[in-house]
Formats: sequence, structure tokens, C-alpha cells
Amino acid sequence: MTLLQKKFAIGIIVIIALLILVYSLVPKEAWGTSYSQLPQVLVDTILLGNLYFLIAIGITMTFSVAKFANFAHGDVATVGAYAAYLLYNFAIVNGAVNGIVQPIFITGVVIGAVLSYFGKIKRNSTFLMLGVAILISAAILGIGTYVLPQNLILIAAEALIVSAIISLLSHILVYKPLSNKGATLVQLMVASIGVALIIRYSLYEMTWYSRQFLKTEIAYQSFGVQLSNFQAWIMNGTLLIAKPSLTETSEFIPAIEISPTGIAFKKLDAFEVLFNFPQPLISFTDLYIWSSATVLATVILLTLMFKKTKIGKAWRAVANNPVLAAACGIDIDSVVNLAWLVAGALAGLGGLFWAMQTQIYPELGWMILLNAFAVAVLGGLGSFWGTFAASYILAFAEQFGVTLLASIDPQYTGYRFLIPFTVFLLVLYLKPEGLAGLKTRKA
Repeated sequence: MTLLQKKFAIGIIVIIALLILVYSLVPKEAWGTSYSQLPQVLVDTILLGNLYFLIAIGITMTFSVAKFANFAHGDVATVGAYAAYLLYNFAIVNGAVNGIVQPIFITGVVIGAVLSYFGKIKRNSTFLMLGVAILISAAILGIGTYVLPQNLILIAAEALIVSAIISLLSHILVYKPLSNKGATLVQLMVASIGVALIIRYSLYEMTWYSRQFLKTEIAYQSFGVQLSNFQAWIMNGTLLIAKPSLTETSEFIPAIEISPTGIAFKKLDAFEVLFNFPQPLISFTDLYIWSSATVLATVILLTLMFKKTKIGKAWRAVANNPVLAAACGIDIDSVVNLAWLVAGALAGLGGLFWAMQTQIYPELGWMILLNAFAVAVLGGLGSFWGTFAASYILAFAEQFGVTLLASIDPQYTGYRFLIPFTVFLLVLYLKPEGLAGLKTRKA
């Protein structure tokens, strides 16, 4: 038996022993309560897994081309969340629309146009990408403020594009110059911590400015989007999904009925649903739907890009062997710039959904960064599908663990952050390269 096989066998024995220990220590009533809530746990796993994936996949992308751990990624997500929050709530900030939006809009258009023109004339992909992104951001700002205020699609687009800009700027202004001067991967990682602190304390200053001069608090606030709540029941072999509300003016509540014979829309008696229906099997909000649709679209688009397009194949080549890719004539700078843009864009969407689910505050990205790193490393840094699988594995472990802890004593739920990292360490002990088991080649 080889050393690796012995290590694997010992790991399996340790995991089995831990599972037996946990099962014996937890009261049987707690297990029964947790199993009865398993449908809700699975639904909550989908949302948490979606949020983990949107943040962690950006870490995987930047690592695949830059080869260092970017600790500023969480704060980039916070910037996207704040961009969306401010755009969505500009209408209620004291006179901020006329005083702030116009200068930002004009400045963005001018800077974006100049950079785009310079990039096109000089054939510089960096300036061209940055200029186009700034122009798009300025256009969304203008439309979202004056034409379609509080439009959810526009605020998602603003979160996406602003985070993409910040991500690309951090690469252009910090990581690329340091790399060109021979900085090691550890030095680049430490530099990313500095970038994270700069972003975070800039957000602190913004919240202070808003508090002092606009008399508006923009830290530790609800995002402001009213999420609709849905509930589902299984009755007589039929799944019913409805949106019950105590403020419903009609005597009927619209519902979807899913049965072996098909799907049908029907009306339920409001009083019957609100007061006589049993405890719902699951509850969820439309944020679950939005985030799932976003992840599905992301997976489809990235899969098509990596397998069907030239830029996607070039990206894979650069991630695998940048020296050989450059020798084949691939524009390394364009590929790396695109990786930072896409990673930042997905981080912005993830930050937006996190803020909607919890609150908006400057430390938002930092609070979710470690879990996102756990997902990225567990999946196998550089692996798209590994990150996807790890997102939902850790999400399920956390959600089921919290349910189990709450069944024992609600005070124990404070240990929820320990759960995914315990799973993370156990899996890595058995499979240090992560779930995907990628082996990278060195140039």
C-alpha cells in the first residue's frame, strides 16, 4: 500500500469515526426535526449555493490566468452591491439626483469616450475594454436615474459593470505592474490584501460622507427591494405553489398546481390558505428564482464561450500554459483583461444578491470572502465545474448543520461558519487537489 493510499484509508476511518461521534452526541429528537425540515434545507441550499458560486467562480477565473489568490475579490463584490444600491435608491436620497448624478454621468461619458478612442487608435485592448465598460456604466446610470428608476434589470447591470471596472482597474494599476517588475505570487497576494483595504475604507468614507452631508444612512441598511414570498404544499399527491398575503384584497389567491396529469393555474380561497392550510413544505422568495436563473445563464454562456468561441479557447490555453499560448500568437493581455472583467462582473452580481438577502454594508464582501475561497479551493482552483459542485456541497453542509444545531439549541447556530470549513478540511485531507483533481503544467 502506497503512502497516498494509507493516507486516504486513515482519512476515511477518521471521517467515519467523526460521523459516529456526532450521531451519538446529537439527541434523536434533533435528528428527527432536522430530517423533517430537509425539503426547506434543500431549497435554501440552492440559494446559498448560487451566491457562493457567483463569488467563488471569479476567484477561480482570476487564479486560472494570474496564478495568485485575489483577496480583494470580496470587496469588489461589495462595490457592485453599493453601485446597485445607490442607483436603486437615488430617488429617495435628499436631492442627490441633480447634485451628484449629472457630474458622474458626464465624467463617465468623457472618460469612457477618450479611453475607447485611444484604445481603438492605438489598438490597445486594455484601454478599449475599460473605455467601453465605463461608457456602458455611465449610460446605465443615466437611464436608471432619469428614464427607468428602480428597474431591477438596470441595477443588476450596474452592479455587474461597476464591479467589472474595479476588477480590471485593480489588475491594470496594481497587479500587472507588480508582475512586470518580477513580483512573486505571494507578493501579489499581499498586494491584493492592500487593494481590498483601499476599497473597503473608501466605502467607509462614502458612508461617512452620506451620513454627514446627505443626512442619509447607507450602511447596515436593507437593500430596499420588496421580495415576494412564495409557499408550497403537497396535498393529495399534488404540489401547490402560491403567494399568500395578509394584505390580499381579493378573496382568491393565484396558485400553480403541479400534478401527474400536468400543470394548471387555479385560484385558492384566500381565507382557507392563510388560516386553514397546513404548515408549508417549503418557503422561498423571488430572490431564489433570480439567482438560480442568473447561475443557469452564467453556466450556459461560459460553457459555450469556453468550448465554441476563439476567445474561450484562447482563455483555456493561457490558463494551461501562458508561454506556449503566447508562442502560438495569442494576445495574452486581452485574455487576462477579459478574465478580470468577467470575474468582477460575476462578483458584482453575487454581491448584489447577498445584499438583497442580508444588508448592505462595507464589510459585506469580507464576510463572505473566506467561504468563497473555501468553495474555490475545494472545487480545485482553476476548475469551473469543480467550483460549481463545491458551491452546493458546502451550502448543503452549512444549511443542514445550522438546522441541526438549531434543533439542539438556537444559540449554537453561531457556529454555522465552522461547518463548511470542517467539510472543506476533511475533503482536502482526502483529496488535496480538490474535487476536480486538476494538475497544471508549468511552463
